[in-house]
Amino acid sequence: MGQAFFLGDSEISYKSLNGKVAALGHTMYRFDPEIEGFGSEKSFFIIDLASFSLGYEALGALLREYPLSAIALSPVPRFDQAVHLLKVGVKGYLNTHTAPVNLNQAIHSVLSGGMWFDPGVVQEMIAHLAVTESGRTVHTNLGLSEREMQIARYVAQGISNKEIASILDITERTVKSHLLACYQKLEVHNRVALALRIKRMTDV
Repeated sequence: MGQAFFLGDSEISYKSLNGKVAALGHTMYRFDPEIEGFGSEKSFFIIDLASFSLGYEALGALLREYPLSAIALSPVPRFDQAVHLLKVGVKGYLNTHTAPVNLNQAIHSVLSGGMWFDPGVVQEMIAHLAVTESGRTVHTNLGLSEREMQIARYVAQGISNKEIASILDITERTVKSHLLACYQKLEVHNRVALALRIKRMTDV
């Protein structure tokens, strides 16, 4: 499994996260580029924002020097913090107390080249960016099938896969299959990018 490298100054947070990460089958260490396996495709950073005291600029410099996938944890995820983290190259952003299943999904997502952000923050980002595009209307399906476009519009509204499945009376697996088709056709890699693309090009 993967190797997590902890960034932060809190011993309590380190011990707590170490337990969570170990339960998911990964190994966690304090940041040390000399540790065997550091820099492999299965290694990633976990950043405890509550105790990481160096700031965004230093974090960005560190990620440029050691370009591992990075997941940041915050006690209260915020839109403004998410924007700063995206700018410096962080790919995952979750609540510190998130359920293990969400942390596991975030880890797998960033290690696969994707992103995973707190759902509330994602909805706020979409709503914020949609304001700047409110004057644009393009009536087109962007090469998507009718069902794919329907699901893409729901994603752009911040609706979860489970909720979409319920609305359309289909399985979550079918929703995910349509989303993968959307990603391929629109050349995007995650639901945030898909939502932004739909928001820019259509009325939702």
